[in-house]
Amino acid sequence: MEIRLIGESTVLRQVILDDALFISELRSDPKVYEFLSSSTPISLIQQKKWLENHSNSKDGYYFIIVNSSSLKSVGTISIYNFNEGKREAEFGRYISVNSVNAIEAEYLLLDFCFNVMQLESVYCRTADKNVKVWRQHLSFGFRDVGFEEFADKNLLLRRQAITRSEFFNFDYSRIIMLLNRFKNK
Repeated sequence: MEIRLIGESTVLRQVILDDALFISELRSDPKVYEFLSSSTPISLIQQKKWLENHSNSKDGYYFIIVNSSSLKSVGTISIYNFNEGKREAEFGRYISVNSVNAIEAEYLLLDFCFNVMQLESVYCRTADKNVKVWRQHLSFGFRDVGFEEFADKNLLLRRQAITRSEFFNFDYSRIIMLLNRFKNK
C-alpha cells in the first residue's frame, strides 16, 4: 500500500526506483553532501542499489518531497531506525531545495509519526554545521539532547528529539500561518 501525505503545497510520496536519478543528483551537490555521511557524489548505480536494498529491508518510510503546484520533486525525507520497544524512530535523509516545502514536509512527517504510527518519540541527528536545519527542528518543538561524533567523516552531529506529548502541546500556529501565506508557491 502506497502512502501519500498531502499538505497545502507539499505532497510526500514514497520513493520508487525511478527516483534514483533525482536522489543521486540531489545528494551529489557539494553543498548537500558536506552535511551527509557520504563525502563524495553518489552515482546513479550506487543510488539504485541502495534503493533496492532499502525496499527489501522494510526499514521505515522514505519519501520524495513534491511541490504540489509544479509537481516537481524538491527533496527527500524519511523516518527509519524503528525501536519497537521504545516506540521511537529516527527522522532524517532530509534534503530540500524549496524552503516552504521543506517546512511543510517536516510537519507532515511529524504528524504521520505521532498520529498514524503512534510513536512516542522521534529523534534526528544533524550536522552541527547545518545550522539552518537544526534551527528549523527547534522551531518545530525539537529540543537538543546532545552531540555525537561521526567518526568516518570527522563531523559533529547535533542530536535533537521530540516526544509525542511535546508534539501535541507545541503551538504550530506560526508555522501553519507561514505555510498558508506561501500556499502553492
